[in-house]
Amino acid sequence: MDAFHAQFFCTLPSTSDAAMQSLAIRTRAKKYRLCFSHCDLGPQNILVDDNQRPVGLIDWDSAAWMPEYWEFTAAIHKRLKYEP
Repeated sequence: MDAFHAQFFCTLPSTSDAAMQSLAIRTRAKKYRLCFSHCDLGPQNILVDDNQRPVGLIDWDSAAWMPEYWEFTAAIHKRLKYEP
């Protein structure tokens, strides 16, 4: 997991505030399971039936084995990135 957290997309800019740096240190210190993740989970990729019940996921081309927290964090990041 150390090699994963050392990748560019897991690093913080040196200008990040102290609270964010502290959170990153705590996150990297924990042991996580690897899980098969969709990696692009959002409303645009969830199929629902006529009663608005989820029935399937589409667009699996970004899927990968990632730490267990990845699906949630990636979805929140994308949501914040595109919110007006």
